[in-house]
Parts: sequence; structure tokens; C-alpha cells
Amino acid sequence: MFIKKLSINNYRLYKEKFQIIDFNIPNGESGSGLNLIVGENGCGKTTILDSISLCTLEYKANLFNISDLNTINDNTIIELEMDEQFEVKKTIVINNDKTVSEIKDFKLSYLSANEINFLAFNYSSVEYYNELYEELMFINNLEGIRRFDNEFFIQKHKLKAEYPEKGKENMVTKYTYIRNAIHHRGSYDEIADDELYDAILFLRACF
Repeated sequence: MFIKKLSINNYRLYKEKFQIIDFNIPNGESGSGLNLIVGENGCGKTTILDSISLCTLEYKANLFNISDLNTINDNTIIELEMDEQFEVKKTIVINNDKTVSEIKDFKLSYLSANEINFLAFNYSSVEYYNELYEELMFINNLEGIRRFDNEFFIQKHKLKAEYPEKGKENMVTKYTYIRNAIHHRGSYDEIADDELYDAILFLRACF
């Protein structure tokens, strides 16, 4: 298992949203996968390593405290993108009222700020819906929107195709309609917040 990307927000020296660091991963060639972290003292080299530990080692997460925040009135979010699925042991969030929340019940195979916002603050976003939809396509090995809609929603979950697909004669299920509305804004009616929230709950239940 290899780390592909790290993003840090409001953790020690890293204040801005988001500071993204891309890692080299082995590809079979000599020297591939080598990553060097260099810089002056106090520039954030150790913070990079500690942020990775926070996401992967539970005892490190237990040591996280308010002094690790760069800005007290903002949330700390650390994301790791891996080359394969791994289990998130613990994610903690320091809320604006300085209380600590432990987040569980992740569905995505990678750490996502959108999923953390949904679990910690009940915030639904079209970005999170899209991530859930794409993840379900991937783990069910169903390529193509029409095939996924037919085999996963219609055949497996017994849903009806009752929503029109713009510019085409065929009908799709509600959840593919929402996906299309997200990707083709302006061509579809805007999705209401409560409808998006309920749709996210349904997709999460499909995992």
C-alpha cells in the first residue's frame, strides 16, 4: 500500500485550504517511489509525517489536541489518497466550540473532506454525492452510467426508471438523475437540499 496524495488544512504550520502534496509511488523502474522531504528547520517537514500518522495510527489520533490547530476557529482536515483501500481507524475533528468529535461509519475507500463534513456536521454536498456514486460504480465493477443504473439500481435494488435523461429518449432512476443533474447543471432542475440529503443516505446504505 502506497500514499499517492496528502492534503492538510489547519494543522500546525499548514493553515490554508488545502496544501496538497503529491508523492511518487513505485512503478517498477529503478528509483521510482523515492520521496525526499527537505527544508529549513520549522518549515513543516515533521508535520507532514505526523499528519500521515494521524490518519493511519489510532494512538497518534488520541494524542491530537487543540494546540495542533493553526486557527482555533477552523476545522482541521487531513486527507490521504492511497493506491488501495484501507480501513480508517479514527478521524477526529475539533469543532468551532472546541469540542472533539470522533467520526465513524466511513463508506469511501479514501479519506474525503466531503464525507467528514457530512458525518461531523451533517453537511450534504453534491461533491460527496458524486463521490459515493462513483465509488459504488467502482466497487461493483460496473462501467458506464447506463449499465450501472440498470444493473445496480433497477435490477439489484428494484428501483423504477421514472426520470427523463435530458436529450435522450430513455428514462433513468432517481439517483442517476441526480448524478446527471450534478454533472450537467443548467440542463436539469436544481436538486433541493433535503432531496440531496435523502439521496446521500440511500447511497450510503447501498455499501
